[in-house]
Amino acid sequence: MRLLLLTLCIILLGGNNLRLEAKKHFFSNYNFCHITEEAGLPNNSVTAVMKDSFGYIWVATQDGLARYDGYRFLSYGVKEPFYRLKGNYVYTLCEDRQKRLWVGSDAGLDLIDLQTGLSVPASDLGAVSELSSLFNSFVRSVVQTTDGNIWVVTDKMLWCLELDSSGVVTAFYRMQAEADESVSAIAEIEGGLCAGVGNCIYRIVKEGDKLRKQQLSESIVPFSDDWRISCLQADGDFLWIGSNRGLFRYYRQTKTMKRYRYSSHREGMLSQAYITDMKLTSDGSLVVSTFNGLNVYDRESDTFSFIRRVENSEDRGLNSNIIVCLFTDGQDIWAGTQDGGVNLLYLSRRLEVSRLGDIPWKLSPGRTPQISAVTEDKNGNLWIGTIEGGLYQMNPETEVVRHYAFVPQNRLSILSNNINGILIDSDNHLWAYTWGAGISELDLNKSQSVFHQHSNGEVPGLEDDFIMSAVEDPVNKGIWFATTHGLLFYDKAQGRFSRITLDVDVNEFESVGTLCVDRKNRLWFGTSEGLFIIDLFSFARSRRHLNYIYLRYKLDDKKSTQVERINTVFQDSRGVIWLGGKGTGLYRLVSDDMNRFQFKHYGPAEGFDEKTVYGVTEDELGNIWIATENGLSRLLVNSSTFIGYGKSDGLLDKGYDANALYFSQRYNRLYCGKDYGLYQIQLRKPSGLMDSHGVKVSSVRVNEENWIYAEEKSLAGLEEGDQLELALTSQDYGYRSSVRIRYKSVEEDKWIELPSDNPVIIFPSLTSGVYKLEIQSTDGEGKWSERVLRLDIQVRPYFYKSWWFLLLLLMSVVCLSILFYRYKVRRLRHRQVLLEQLVAQRTHELEVQNHSLEVMAHHVEDMAEEKIRFFTHLTHEFRTPVTLIHGPIQQALALTSDKEVKEQLHIAERNVQDLLSLVNELMDFRKLDTEKVKLNIRPFDLISMIDDLLLPFISFVKHRHITLQACYHLKGLSVNADPTYLHRVLTNLLANAVKFTPDGGHIRLYAARLVDNKGKVQLYLSVSDTGCGIPEQDLPQIFDSFFQAQNKVTYPVFGQTGTGIGLNVCKRIVALHGGVISAKNNRAGGTSFRVLLPMKEMPTEELSAVNGMSEEDNSVVTEDNSLQKATLLVVDDNHDMRRYIRSLLKNEYKLLEAENGVEAMKIIEKHQVDLIVSDLLMPEMDGLELSKRVKENLTTSHIPFLILTAVHSEENEKKCYSIGVDEYLCKPFDADIFKYRIRNILTLRRGYQERLSQPAVLSDISELGLIEESRDKIFMDRAMELMKLHYAEAEYGLDAFVRDMGYSKTLVNQKMQSLAGMPIGQFMKNFRLDMGRQLLEQGKGDANVSEVAYAVGFNDPKYFTKCFKQRFGCLPSSFSHA
Repeated sequence: MRLLLLTLCIILLGGNNLRLEAKKHFFSNYNFCHITEEAGLPNNSVTAVMKDSFGYIWVATQDGLARYDGYRFLSYGVKEPFYRLKGNYVYTLCEDRQKRLWVGSDAGLDLIDLQTGLSVPASDLGAVSELSSLFNSFVRSVVQTTDGNIWVVTDKMLWCLELDSSGVVTAFYRMQAEADESVSAIAEIEGGLCAGVGNCIYRIVKEGDKLRKQQLSESIVPFSDDWRISCLQADGDFLWIGSNRGLFRYYRQTKTMKRYRYSSHREGMLSQAYITDMKLTSDGSLVVSTFNGLNVYDRESDTFSFIRRVENSEDRGLNSNIIVCLFTDGQDIWAGTQDGGVNLLYLSRRLEVSRLGDIPWKLSPGRTPQISAVTEDKNGNLWIGTIEGGLYQMNPETEVVRHYAFVPQNRLSILSNNINGILIDSDNHLWAYTWGAGISELDLNKSQSVFHQHSNGEVPGLEDDFIMSAVEDPVNKGIWFATTHGLLFYDKAQGRFSRITLDVDVNEFESVGTLCVDRKNRLWFGTSEGLFIIDLFSFARSRRHLNYIYLRYKLDDKKSTQVERINTVFQDSRGVIWLGGKGTGLYRLVSDDMNRFQFKHYGPAEGFDEKTVYGVTEDELGNIWIATENGLSRLLVNSSTFIGYGKSDGLLDKGYDANALYFSQRYNRLYCGKDYGLYQIQLRKPSGLMDSHGVKVSSVRVNEENWIYAEEKSLAGLEEGDQLELALTSQDYGYRSSVRIRYKSVEEDKWIELPSDNPVIIFPSLTSGVYKLEIQSTDGEGKWSERVLRLDIQVRPYFYKSWWFLLLLLMSVVCLSILFYRYKVRRLRHRQVLLEQLVAQRTHELEVQNHSLEVMAHHVEDMAEEKIRFFTHLTHEFRTPVTLIHGPIQQALALTSDKEVKEQLHIAERNVQDLLSLVNELMDFRKLDTEKVKLNIRPFDLISMIDDLLLPFISFVKHRHITLQACYHLKGLSVNADPTYLHRVLTNLLANAVKFTPDGGHIRLYAARLVDNKGKVQLYLSVSDTGCGIPEQDLPQIFDSFFQAQNKVTYPVFGQTGTGIGLNVCKRIVALHGGVISAKNNRAGGTSFRVLLPMKEMPTEELSAVNGMSEEDNSVVTEDNSLQKATLLVVDDNHDMRRYIRSLLKNEYKLLEAENGVEAMKIIEKHQVDLIVSDLLMPEMDGLELSKRVKENLTTSHIPFLILTAVHSEENEKKCYSIGVDEYLCKPFDADIFKYRIRNILTLRRGYQERLSQPAVLSDISELGLIEESRDKIFMDRAMELMKLHYAEAEYGLDAFVRDMGYSKTLVNQKMQSLAGMPIGQFMKNFRLDMGRQLLEQGKGDANVSEVAYAVGFNDPKYFTKCFKQRFGCLPSSFSHA
């Protein structure tokens, strides 16, 4: 509301003249640069800063020392590999006249040679032993006075070192600090050195070899008891004293002292009481640092002004208020902070940038209008348009400002406060076009400031447009306006706006951004879709038909389809057209002959790296100023050199709009503005500040190791293949982004420009030779300096490429050739003598090698035989489970009458037969392979065998409609062969025929008696089919082992699998019979297999014997089921499971039941149990614990154990088997498998007993199959061991055996009955009889029966003979006479 009333008053009174003075502040002219740990500083806590005579900045921190070249740091510290210090907490720095840097830290004093960067030993100072304590003391400060003396302040003493011209200490003085009065500050004044000691200031003088303090002035009295001097600074006749209680100034002429007060919010005072450091700039300004900002002394007003850190303004001020130390370099200020690293305050060296007044006014706290337009009228007044701030008129000389603001309901005020641009035409009329409100016209020829409003929506032709630019048309006497909807033309004569449209197909662009009328009366306007050029004379002739050229391509490439977005078009004083675009950079019109436009593009190759140009203007020298997204650039037209200006030059804004960029020829300065107000920019006159320091090689790095110092003119010690990095610097601190550096080889003309933020020359892999480089940088004007650094780099070749290596190699070759020749001669002399020895030795080696090969071959054969034997044994073991499966299936088929069950059982039976056939085939193959088959050749009825063989095949091929015929022509021949193996041959041949015969085919078996030419009788067998046949190329290999023809098996046969060994087995069986077998494809299709077996006539009586053979010989021995029922203990906490197990086993076994392991143990103690079936998981005692107790107890360890569990766990299974469990079965289980496993366990136990009862078995306990390390195995081993020791002792009887076993007689007898199936006495008698048989067999007829009887513990030979016959079925004399 206040702003509205104020604006209304301005309008009603014709504008109000105001004088707004900009506050002149010392620090407002400075730019700020923050150098922290992110830039490589060792630590953000800085204690000292200085600049050496080589131009490098040294920064001391609480964690090391670093040298700064403007781009990077080179660090010193306790752990640094090359540049080490005694301590990391560095307090002070000082350079002496010998270009040595004195570094004082908490661990002592270090000296660094500034030329090499290496440490200087204390011995180079020529110091005596008394100085050793100084170099190892806590050093607080080091100062060099004008006479070259070095003053060192330690924690306990003040030292003065006198140096000669070579830097050697010639004399030294010291002063011991008194208690609570240590030296806190020293400074050189006229007439000597003064020091702050305790709370007083003294002059320090030399007396003998001591230092003595004198009162500096009686006027300097302690401010308080706790007053401590922190720093001193001489300033002409003044001595500034900084302390913990503020700043004091002592005037030596009047001998008076003044104290300066402090306040953090009042102007003219210090910002804080604790003064940390003071320094004078080159122009005499006193800068004072505190723990609350930075202060500067104004000598005219005898007051201070200060600057402190402001939130969110780090780029324009301090980043920390705690200033610890200061260093001034000219007018530049280096401020070391406690937590913000180093703050560099530097003046702009190239531009003088100053804010013009307080334009614009602030709308509200934190809200400032944006400068949008600047122009100048013929009286030299500046007109400034703003966004939301209205229009300003200002005289730059008087800085008188007049403000025009929008007043609602007032037709004489400006139309809107949002000014987008300003145009002053040739009639001295001001046109202020707005952002969506319309156009305000002001006649500057009149004294009254009355605006004529051309409002959107009210004026015909002026629609709701956002006006971007405007230009006067001298041909058509009007003004062109560029809007977001196209072009508007204002006819001054008619006072009317009209919208100008182009062709429909080219009028679809987002907006017109810029306008320009050139000297040829052409209207240039850039749009979002390219550039248009209109002939204004054609518009004068006809307002409807315009002659224009549309450049819808990249301006420097007509073939490109890229459309330029033109932001600005500008014509300079020479008539040259300049264009700037978004993302395309800067263009200059080169030629427009015959409307063929050619443009020159400025890019990185020309030194212009900007991608977007917002505005272009021209200064009085004809140079072009360009507003870019990164600041400003100036093009020196004569030299085509670009100079970039940015933050380091004082520019706070970037991306100035074309309407807000204006160069005043009257005032010879550039005006621009945006977010931070209106600024005027002038070029600084060349001075010492503008001189370029040139470029230096600050450090080098080889093979990515640590950075080290570099030589100034040359580099040596490099080897071929090394990677070299050269770090360059111009030492323009704060201006590194404005300095350009390039280099080239002397032999080349092309310069290579380096990145401005990190100028490093990198050679990835050096080649041998000498590199001659020229390195150049730009000066303060942006021009390439005439000072060129020339650097020579010498690279040694690989050692094998050097001349000395080649010479050495040549000499070595000559020497080796001579030695070789002499050696060769000597070798030839002895060759004849050694040749015979060598031949003999070689012959012996070959014999040994042949023997080794033979041994190895036998070993390989043995291994192969062992593998085949294992394979055969494993195949043989398949028979038992197959038989156990086949038997129950046959019983089930006999017992069940259910058709579905029978069908399933038949399927199972066929698969069992298939498996059994495969096992038999593998067994036969092995037997045939080892040639251990013994044929049982006898007469048999071939026709009956064939008829029985065909029955399963006929039933199998019936559903496939295959005809199977058998024809016989034997003429009473009685076949003499092995019927079993011949049956197998015919089975294989018929199975192959069925496999490859399609549905509806024919298979024929023919058997006949043949007589060959020699009169020998042969049996002829033929199996033929109508199948697909065998490929001719496969016929020779059809009988080879594991060979399978490429025929497609369509109909597999049960019991016959494609292993590739069936026909090979047939061939071998036939060969064992002395016959032959062959295969041949039929002409009509299919294959015929033919077998010829030799026959011999047999006597009639043998034939009748064969026909009358009793059936008893072929009977099958069935298992005796009359065994006594075994007792089984079923342990399970589930009652239903116990019932189910009872239903399965009750008919075959005697059953006992228990709910858990505890009950089971009680039952085992009372009853004799033959097998335990237990669940794994049960309460009170689980199955694992039960099995463990049973197997650990010798009384019950022989009882077999079967575990049932519903949880399949490999870990539990391993535990059970490790304890001695016989079987581990998971639920749900197959009932038959369950019963078979129980039967097998019991049968196995009975088998052990029967085996042990057989003759000549007791001597080999391993035949029992007991588990290793089990209680049963230990028991039987002990029994066998006792019998082997005492079998010959007749008096060793039952009681002695039980005693030696170590158990009770009942337990031993029970255990022996369970394991061996016999009582103790029978076991001992059988063992003696077995040993007697062995003695008889070993005697081979020489052994006497009586002697053998006595030798095995029998007292009566007759009794021995009786017992021997009962056990072995023969008399012992039969062995003795064998």
